[in-house]
Amino acid sequence: MVDHTVDWQRCKDGGCNGVRLPSGVRCWAHATETDLNSALKCLGEHGHVDARGVPITQQLLGRLLAAAPQDNHGHAILTDVKFDRATFQDNAEFSGTTFQGVARFDGATFQSDADFGGATFQGTARFEHATFQENTNFSRATFQEAAEFGGTAIQEDAGFVEATFQQNAAFHLAAFQHHAWFDGAIFQGAALFEGAAFKHNAAFRKAAFKQRADFAQLTFQGGASFDEATFQEDAWFMGTTFQKDAWFRRATFQRDALFDLATFQDAARFDRATFQDAARFDRATFQTVAQFDEAIFQQARQLGPMLVHRQLTLDGAAFHERPKIEASALAVCCRRTRFLAGVQLRVRWAQVVLDETDLAAPSILTSTPAFQGLREGRWTRAVERLQAVGVRAGQPRLISVRRADVGGLTVAGVDLRACRFAGAHHLDRLRIEESDFASSPRSWRWTARQTIAEEHHWRAAQLQPNGHDTIPGAATPITAARAGWYFRAHRPPAWLDVQPPTPAQVAALYRALRKGREENKDEPGAADFYYGEMEMRRHAKRTQAKSEVRRRHYGPWAAATTERAVLWLYWLISGYGLRAWRAMAAFAVVIGLVGVGFSQVGFHHPHPSQAVSWLYALQATVSLEGKARQLSGQLTLPGELLRVGLRFTGPVLLGLALLSIRGRVKR
Repeated sequence: MVDHTVDWQRCKDGGCNGVRLPSGVRCWAHATETDLNSALKCLGEHGHVDARGVPITQQLLGRLLAAAPQDNHGHAILTDVKFDRATFQDNAEFSGTTFQGVARFDGATFQSDADFGGATFQGTARFEHATFQENTNFSRATFQEAAEFGGTAIQEDAGFVEATFQQNAAFHLAAFQHHAWFDGAIFQGAALFEGAAFKHNAAFRKAAFKQRADFAQLTFQGGASFDEATFQEDAWFMGTTFQKDAWFRRATFQRDALFDLATFQDAARFDRATFQDAARFDRATFQTVAQFDEAIFQQARQLGPMLVHRQLTLDGAAFHERPKIEASALAVCCRRTRFLAGVQLRVRWAQVVLDETDLAAPSILTSTPAFQGLREGRWTRAVERLQAVGVRAGQPRLISVRRADVGGLTVAGVDLRACRFAGAHHLDRLRIEESDFASSPRSWRWTARQTIAEEHHWRAAQLQPNGHDTIPGAATPITAARAGWYFRAHRPPAWLDVQPPTPAQVAALYRALRKGREENKDEPGAADFYYGEMEMRRHAKRTQAKSEVRRRHYGPWAAATTERAVLWLYWLISGYGLRAWRAMAAFAVVIGLVGVGFSQVGFHHPHPSQAVSWLYALQATVSLEGKARQLSGQLTLPGELLRVGLRFTGPVLLGLALLSIRGRVKR
């Protein structure tokens, strides 16, 4: 079909849009042999080809390249070529060709494979609005001036492997309908991909972007791989959509990495990536996982706010500056993470894991209101259905700080009912503000107090038929649930491996937490942890006694049994000096029993009445005058012994009652 919009003299052959040869009235494809030979001779002298609009067969292209000047390797050298709107009907073999001056392929159509592998473009390379219907190969090509591929349509694989772009590379509005390979490519100028469409995998592995890399507002419909890529200037991915996996593993961002408003519909992996400057993910959305394992953030002070539908992982990452990490997520994992200058971790909804993390510098883990501009939408309703009973909307849950250094950590507004503290360092320095601990079951059998998840797990294991939890983190046994221990709110998620602790380990955790509460002048809170510590000490002694008797170590067995008996008595009469009503009840029982003894064997005849005996016992205990003084001379030997016992036990019990009251009211 004749195109009347062309601005050159068209071939006289009917229906052809090709430009006329200087020596005739037809184009390269339709010229007479005499005119063609004359044009080929001129081509051999200066290397210039004007084939605008010409339909070019493989045979014709072969004759053109053979007639052109050759380099030392037998490759053609073309100068100021014009293939605008040309149609390459067969394979276009330009591998190794050198293009001097401007190489123009604007609007050209390559109906078969286009091979520019190893070609050198010494001037501007223009492929704007070109169409590549089959495989396209620019591997190891060198573009010494600007490379313009704006609006290009590449319908099959596009290979730019190890290509070198020494000036700006413009791929704006280009359409890559199949795989696009830029592995090892070097972009010494700006890499501009505004409006480009990648409908299958786009690979930029080991690519080097030495100037600005602009991928803003793009849509990668297939996987996007930037593994080991190097961005020496700003990397722009603002508003970009990744519909499949996005890989930036071992990538290096020497300047700002800008992912504001980006959408990752599948996994996003930045494992071992290096961010030497800002790492901006403001209002980015990750619909599955956001993985930054072992990434290095050298100057990043802000990460987020971001929305992560599943898990944000920073395992093994290192932050050289103190960052503010803001995220709405289902889970946030910071295992073995190094916050060298501390961290401010502001999260919503998430189950947070801080195992083996360095939090010695001043750090904060806190809940936060909804982030402005971050659309949580229906995702929040799904998360609410997964949350444990009693968790406030948006409240994060700290699940584990095992083996972490929490010396500088402050936790505020966080649910701690399922938190595992085993092996945490400097636990006594952990500051806890307005956070929810677990509580003992609501039953007459158990004293109401704050507890930790390790105690719930241990008690649930004891209620198992075989005496231990067979599956770490498994569902609560029916017997434990009925007893009120280890409900769902006290258990870690299934993906976090936990083991049942020993009573001695739980006692040590309570001791460290109690010390921290005492240093913060929180005596009531410290009292609950002291009660838990003593409970676990008592059970630990029972476990130790059983172990010693099995090994026939009767000396240690006797010591452990005696200490357990003392602790049991301490628990019985006063709730470890923390339950005033128990001490007063024990005091009343002692008075009642001793009063009965006085009435029976405590006095010479005639014996006083029972009421008088009780009154004497009470007065003798608190050293009051009255009946005590009048009847003291009538005591028998058993009566003297009862009075001595009263003088010892009565003040002790009263002292324990006063001590427990003081522990509850002291601030």
